[in-house]
Amino acid sequence: MEDQNRILSPFSLEAEKENYASQGKLVALGTVVEQQEEKIWVVTEQDAGCKGCATESGCGTSALAKLFSPNKNAPLLMLNDLGVKKGDLVLLSIDESDLFKHSMMAYGLPLFLMIGLASVGLAVTQSDQFSILFGFFGLGLGWWSARHFYHPKQPKLERVIQAE
Repeated sequence: MEDQNRILSPFSLEAEKENYASQGKLVALGTVVEQQEEKIWVVTEQDAGCKGCATESGCGTSALAKLFSPNKNAPLLMLNDLGVKKGDLVLLSIDESDLFKHSMMAYGLPLFLMIGLASVGLAVTQSDQFSILFGFFGLGLGWWSARHFYHPKQPKLERVIQAE
C-alpha cells in the first residue's frame, strides 16, 4: 500500500481544490518536516490570504490569527497513514463544517462571552465601567477557554504530491 500512495501523478492545485470542494472539503499543500515512527510534522504553505493585502497590519482577522497561532510556520502533528517521508510535499484536506466549528470557537465563543458578561455587568451594577470590565473579562475567558478546552480536528493527509 505504501508504494501505491507514493506513485505520483500530474498535479494541479486548482483542479484538486475544485475536486475536493465538490465533497465539501478545503485543501492545502504541506511539507513534511519531521518523521518519527507513525507520526509526522507538516508545515503548510501559506496561502496569499493573510499576506496579500495592504491592510494586514490593521486587519482584525490577521491579528486574531496571530493570537491563536503566533508562529505561522508551526508544524501540525499528524498520523503518517500514507507512509510519507521527511521532505515530501503532501496534500491536506479538512471538512468545511470542521473549519466552521473552529471559527466559531476562535471568534464566536469569545464574542458571545464578551457580550454576555458585559450585559450581566450592566444589569447587576448599572455601571458602564463595570459593564466594560465584565466584557473584557468575558472576552479573555472566551479566548482562554477556546485555547485550553477546545481540541480542533486535524486536517487529513490525502496524498503525496512530490516525494523527496
